[in-house]
Amino acid sequence: MNYLSANEYFKKRFGKKMYKVSISLDVTCPNRDGTKGVSGCIFCSSGGSGDEGIQRVSKKIKGDAGFIAYFQSFTNTYCNPDYLKEKLEETIEDRRIEAISIATRPDSISDEMVDLLGEFGDKI
Repeated sequence: MNYLSANEYFKKRFGKKMYKVSISLDVTCPNRDGTKGVSGCIFCSSGGSGDEGIQRVSKKIKGDAGFIAYFQSFTNTYCNPDYLKEKLEETIEDRRIEAISIATRPDSISDEMVDLLGEFGDKI
């Protein structure tokens, strides 16, 4: 069986090393807002996840590299689709961003979100 690590896949796909940079949106999750629970789950700290940015990561980079905007904190499809669309549009305006990764939950993706994500998959 052939296997590529994420690093190998990204190097093959983009021709260089890719770095994920965390982006925090003003969203929550059904395990925090009372819909399914209030204390969160094992995947996120109380603040979501790490708050790295391109500048911080750039200090560690040697040579040519690209960036993946990683919407990681909480459940990033658990919001109004117009809000996520606005944030995705802002993100792809930054030419340093070459890919987007969005943390979500299977019970937090509507058909409208699937369409929105498909639209942005074609843009970046």
